[in-house]
Amino acid sequence: MPGISAKVNYVVLFILISIGTYVSRIYAEAIYPQISINLNYLPPGESITKFQKLTNLDYNNIINITNIHPNVSFMVIQIHTLTENLTLSYTDPIYVNSFTMGNHIGLVWNDEIPKKYGKNTIEAVLYLFRQMPVLAPVDVLLSVKTYTKYDPVPGGCNLSFETEIAPYQKINLSAAVITITSQPPSVFGEFCNRNTITTEMYYLFLPENSYNSDEYFQSIEKMMIYENVIKYGIKVRKGMGFTKFKQMYNKYTGTGRVFVVVSTYQGRNCVYVPIVSYGCNVNAWEEDCLGSRGLYWNITIAFYIICGLLICLGGHRFFKITLFIIGYTFGATIMFLLDQDFSGKGKETNACIVGLLFGIIWVFLWWKFGVLVLAVELTFMLAGVLVASTLLFARWGEIDIFTNDLNFWMLFASIMVVTHTPLLCLKPLYHIIALGLLGSYAFIVAINYYMGGSLHYILINTYRRLTVRNFGMAIVDPPYQRLEIYYTLLWAVIFGLGVYVQYRYSIGKPPFPPHKSRTEFTYLNERTPLLHEERTIVSI
Repeated sequence: MPGISAKVNYVVLFILISIGTYVSRIYAEAIYPQISINLNYLPPGESITKFQKLTNLDYNNIINITNIHPNVSFMVIQIHTLTENLTLSYTDPIYVNSFTMGNHIGLVWNDEIPKKYGKNTIEAVLYLFRQMPVLAPVDVLLSVKTYTKYDPVPGGCNLSFETEIAPYQKINLSAAVITITSQPPSVFGEFCNRNTITTEMYYLFLPENSYNSDEYFQSIEKMMIYENVIKYGIKVRKGMGFTKFKQMYNKYTGTGRVFVVVSTYQGRNCVYVPIVSYGCNVNAWEEDCLGSRGLYWNITIAFYIICGLLICLGGHRFFKITLFIIGYTFGATIMFLLDQDFSGKGKETNACIVGLLFGIIWVFLWWKFGVLVLAVELTFMLAGVLVASTLLFARWGEIDIFTNDLNFWMLFASIMVVTHTPLLCLKPLYHIIALGLLGSYAFIVAINYYMGGSLHYILINTYRRLTVRNFGMAIVDPPYQRLEIYYTLLWAVIFGLGVYVQYRYSIGKPPFPPHKSRTEFTYLNERTPLLHEERTIVSI
């Protein structure tokens, strides 16, 4: 009968397709390049790490893990590359919730995985896919870490990631912060909402402004093992972050960081898959990671070098020039903060124009009215901002009480008030110190721009705290490395030299340059003769 014949044909077709799929899978597994890892029956708690180049022209690879110790309850298999995204999967072909993709990826393997996907094997088999065939060789760091059933499972209480168990982390970049997200751990025999596992976050800085593959992989390798994480990593303070598994970090563009999560339960621990970020697109290293090199910024940096040295070494002497520079800096900064309608070159141009106008107005006010307190007010205000910002750079803002914006800005304002105290005395030395501090910092920022470093973030971090939402919850900790030590010493030397030179020149001179409306008797000092020399008038 026609109906029965059609059904038979469908059944036969289904059987043929199933057999073809099975055969093709076996054939594929036979021809796919294999990455073999022999655990040699290592006991739980041990790990094997391999570093190799994938040079095959195909884009499919099989990872075979053999000779697994019988006491191993689960394993974390992780893979790292420098830039290329790979896909790690339990199956081939890929099914939903069976894979993860990126350049810092990992999966948990246990005895239930083969059963879930219809396999019966005592070996662990995973599939590694490249995105496109016929690619150049790629460096791959592969690690396998073994655990017992009493150890916490990283990401075992996954709520939102793509795989059922998620031992990896995810990264999100914005203009100012790096957000690292992970999933809660689990433990055998306890519910996720009742377990007592403690979780801590760590990070490790890579050498700044360096994009070296050897340092990159070595740093990741350091952060795979618990003992090394404790030894080399910097622990995130408790209480930081929006949630326990979502942490914000201040972004230092061009400086890499390795981020890792460690969970501990009854003295046993597990380490999540480390993840790395440079805060930029490393495939466009020169353009995106080393900073802007446009005409505007080159002019600005040249301005910083010239004006910084001028203010530091002779700002008190060249009083009107200093007023213009300080006025320009203040006006440009305020405009840069308030101008939200423009970005990029438009915002920079507006800030420059407003700075020029404000500098001219500030000099005019001195020329017209000659109010000394008003003239030097901006100098002490900017010096106060720099001092307060330096304390934020030194991680004062990460103290629990100052993560609250109100508390932080009250502290910031208090520091500025303290730095204004010398203004009441109107002593030339205090004005010289303020100018030396501002001028030497401007010079150091310019050098920092050309040679690399992070001291320019002293003011950038304050700007971010003012403009970026929830920035108070971010880890501000700067990469204070060898370059920063050299810059700090140079800053101190230039500051001390500037104060010395200006103070020596001020001896015997009026405390401040006289205004045209004042008489010379307004500026008497301890070296001014009390009696003027008498002049003899000779009449002819």
